[in-house]
Amino acid sequence: MAQHSTYVLLPWFLDEEYCVLAAAEAADPWDPVAVEAAAAEANRVALVAPQSVPKFHSAAERNSYEELRAMHAALEAGLAQIWSSLRHLRMEQGSVPALLGEVVAAVGRLPAVAVTTTVPDCAGGRKKGGGGGGEVEGDVFGAQYGVEEDGA
Repeated sequence: MAQHSTYVLLPWFLDEEYCVLAAAEAADPWDPVAVEAAAAEANRVALVAPQSVPKFHSAAERNSYEELRAMHAALEAGLAQIWSSLRHLRMEQGSVPALLGEVVAAVGRLPAVAVTTTVPDCAGGRKKGGGGGGEVEGDVFGAQYGVEEDGA
């Protein structure tokens, strides 16, 4: 006869809540209110936490997401360097050429896609129907990918 284990594999995000629940159940003066509160919190986390985990339909979609996150981190680091150089430039007027070189170098290290997609696109604010009333179509930033000129 096979023996069944009561061991249940818990997701990593329930570790803290499970420890609180186990401590409440093992407490010497057993408090049913504390056990119920800990169980309710663990249940809440089990229901809410998976909703914030991104779901991907394919490996390409996951890779695209990871590439976007890496580009975002590179942009943040590059912009932080630019702001730092600009602060130094504002404070130390004597070494302007060297500090301007730092700014240019930092801009040069930014991903090329970021430089082209953050420029405002004036065509994005056109209205449907050629200037009449209606909703604004498309984003106001970027190259308007997928939007054809004839509005189709």
